[in-house]
Order: sequence, then structure tokens, then C-alpha cells
Amino acid sequence: MAKQGWLAYVKTAVKNRWNLLLVGGGVAASILSGHPDIALPLVMAAEVAYLSMVAWNPRYRAIVDAEQSWQGVEVEKKKAQERLGQLLGQLSRERSVRFFDIKKRCATLRASFIGADATITAVAKDQLASVDKLLWVYLKLLHTEQTLEHFLGNVSDRELEAEIQVTKRHLEILPPPGTDTMEDKKRATLEDTLSTLQARRDNVVRAQKNYEFVELELSRIEHKLTGIVELAVNRQDPASLTAEVGAVAESVRATEDTIGELNMFTGLTQADLEVPEILVEEAAVARR
Repeated sequence: MAKQGWLAYVKTAVKNRWNLLLVGGGVAASILSGHPDIALPLVMAAEVAYLSMVAWNPRYRAIVDAEQSWQGVEVEKKKAQERLGQLLGQLSRERSVRFFDIKKRCATLRASFIGADATITAVAKDQLASVDKLLWVYLKLLHTEQTLEHFLGNVSDRELEAEIQVTKRHLEILPPPGTDTMEDKKRATLEDTLSTLQARRDNVVRAQKNYEFVELELSRIEHKLTGIVELAVNRQDPASLTAEVGAVAESVRATEDTIGELNMFTGLTQADLEVPEILVEEAAVARR
């Protein structure tokens, strides 16, 4: 939990509604007393003493730190939920249907965790949070696949290879370096062009390999989520279900690393590691 400077605690104490009410009442009483020149300084002195005492109180500091930490968590949760909506809105219809199809299957898992008394255990909530992580990675993979597909659709590796060969032939017919100043300039330009074309070709090759990897990962996560749902529906040993959920959630770490490496294509950032509530949030709604 992040600790703050002394001045931050003082500011928080000043803004406290009870403090504002008492200070306001004291000022009003001082004015009405007929001796504000005496009463107001006393009120201000009492306020300064109060603030100094409170700002150094360990218990008060702990309360303020906890409140600030909670507010920070709530802000991050709100951002994650907004990002969830953004990514869903950017998906093609086909991929959107694919995501909601797997989410619908996972809704069965959510329903199996809610008891007859409409409550959900802490363990079940943790399991849902792990499934949320899988769904979030799955959504980011769909977004990544779509972005890579768009990139690959706008560039042709065959055309790049043809341009590379043409550039190489132009270089071959130039006279040896040092023969002519203008020819040397041409050589430098052609060499730079060749280097750029080769880098572009390499990017296309990497994008194609990543696209194939993403397709395989999407299929793997779909099967893993379906397997988890089937375990829950068949009322298998809760410990086995917990172990399976945890193992699958852990297995996507490498996938997230790959997504991070592709941020130049996808536009995903470090902030997208924050997992939004997908099933957890709906479980809370179902209990109300």
C-alpha cells in the first residue's frame, strides 16, 4: 500500500466533511459572538492543532492510505471495463460472434458456482477471475489476429521479393565504388532501399508466423475453456477444477508476452494487462 507525504494527509483531513462543518460552525460562532478578533484566532489555532495531531496519527494515515489504494483500484477497474468495450467494438462481426459464443459457454460455469442461496464462495470467485483472465487473453488474441490479418492483406511478400531482386540487379550493373561520384550516390541510395525492402520482407514473414501462432492459441484456449466448463457441469472434484483453472491461466503467460511483442501491430499497451470483470461482474449481478 502506497504511503503519502505529510501534506497529503493534512489536505485529506482539511477536506473531511466533519472538519469543514466544525470549522464553519466555529467561524460563524466567532462572528456572532461579538468578539471575532479573539474567537477567530482561537478557532484557527484549534484547527491547526487538530490537523497536526491527525496528520501524524498512524491509524488515520492507514485509513487514508487504504482509501487511496481502493480508489486507485476502482479507477483501474473502470479503465479495464472501458477497454473491454473498446476492443469488443473494434472486432469484426465474425470475431465478435466467436467471442460471445465462448463467453456463453463459460456462463454455464458461472451458473454452476452460484449456490442455491444465491451466494458465491471466495474460491469460486477466484476461479471466475482466472477464467476472466483467459477470456481477456482470448479477446486480445482475436484483436491481434484481426490486426495482423489487416496488415498482411495490405502487403505482398511476393511483390517485396520482386522489388528486392530488381534493386539487386540495379546494384550489380553499377561501376565499382570510387569510379564516379554520382554513381556512388546511386549505390548508397539503392543499398538503403534494399535494406528497407529486406526489413519489410522480414516483418511480413514474422507477421505471418505470428498470425499462425495466434490462430493456434485461439483454438487451444477455446478447447481449454470448454474443458473447464465440462468439468464444472459434471460436478467434478472442486480441487481438480481449481487446479485446472489455475494451470490454464498460468499457461497463457507466454501468450501475453507474444501479444506484448506485437504491440507495433496491435496497438495494445501495458495497460491492457489489467483484466476486466467479465464473468465475475455478471455473477455479482446474478446474486442481486
